[in-house]
Amino acid sequence: MKIKRRTPANAVSDGGKLVNTRTVVPPEIAHIVTPAPARGLLVVGRERRADGPGYVNGPDDDGTRLRLGDVFDRMESDAIRHDVPFFLTPGQVSAGRRFRDTVEGYSAGLSPKSALASMQPHSGGGSGTMSAMDWHLMAGRRYDGAVNAIGHGVSLAVRRVRPSTRGGPDRRSITDRALVDAVALHDLPLEAVLVSHGWAKNGVSTAALKKALSAALERLRDVL
Repeated sequence: MKIKRRTPANAVSDGGKLVNTRTVVPPEIAHIVTPAPARGLLVVGRERRADGPGYVNGPDDDGTRLRLGDVFDRMESDAIRHDVPFFLTPGQVSAGRRFRDTVEGYSAGLSPKSALASMQPHSGGGSGTMSAMDWHLMAGRRYDGAVNAIGHGVSLAVRRVRPSTRGGPDRRSITDRALVDAVALHDLPLEAVLVSHGWAKNGVSTAALKKALSAALERLRDVL
């Protein structure tokens, strides 16, 4: 078998292709945004409605608001690229992002300075703002409700899978909480979750995590 030797020119060419795939700017704003490898994935800031078709943004949105893409965007892009249905619904994706915001907000609220900076406008009457203590209590209730909704189940247990699909000797069970945290908080794709728990990357294990993540995020929809 003839092996093609990688020359410096080939290496640069291959690296350039990799950079290009990671810096694609959405076509609708390509005329105003320049690709930048360090910036990561850009997404036009139109989020799908959780309760049906259409988008959250109103009719006056010109479609040029941007946000950095997250793991949910990347997983959906992979599904589109492979011409397969995305395994999460828009409502489940929104629940995952709300969980991330809830955890980050609650963690910030643990610091008195951060809590004061994170005070939210009150939805009712009164002075229009809530105290840092009220905000922290509210954030804590949301956090506790989200954690309870995720539960203590196991997404992928060692004993439930054939040895040939398990991976290395250091593999360990993946709990629902660990799965949701890895994806929603740490921005990890499912394959990375498998590897970090010592599992082999294969279709069977990935399918199990997809099913478990979908179910966990569906439970979160009821409390966030």
